[in-house]
Amino acid sequence: MAETKHVEVDLDDIEKICEEFENREGAVVQVLQKVQEKYGYVPAEALELVGDVLEIPKSKMYGVLTFYSQFYQEPRGKFILKVCVGTACHVRGAGLLVDKVREELHIEPGENTEDMLFTLEPVACLGSCALAPMAMVSGTAYGKLSADKMVSLIRQLEEETVHEEETV
Repeated sequence: MAETKHVEVDLDDIEKICEEFENREGAVVQVLQKVQEKYGYVPAEALELVGDVLEIPKSKMYGVLTFYSQFYQEPRGKFILKVCVGTACHVRGAGLLVDKVREELHIEPGENTEDMLFTLEPVACLGSCALAPMAMVSGTAYGKLSADKMVSLIRQLEEETVHEEETV
């Protein structure tokens, strides 16, 4: 598995995020969503700082973090390749898509590429069975995929990233 890169967590950023919700009771999920939005995951240090600011025990903070599958405790790639492996997609070749991504990017499900550009995430269902096999990347659905189309999508995302970096 590629080595993960952890980020520096700024107490001021955490305090600002907590202030957005005026320390309302029950706002922990929303605060953690904002933290994850900022960092791409919920760093352990950020979790601890949120708990300190909101005066919530570490055990409760960790309980919330681990209860909801939407939260990630490790950095993730810029592009999350959510490949549907539900029944309709499976029957139409989703396994081939996952295998092709593994082969092309040299990562296993749940892993990131070394450049932190991609994370492979097989998911149970994306709710668009008519488009099977399908994947979702950055909120965009890609349907009726073949292994070759999946590779083309990956190459397109890589090219867009290179272009973005050149224009900065």
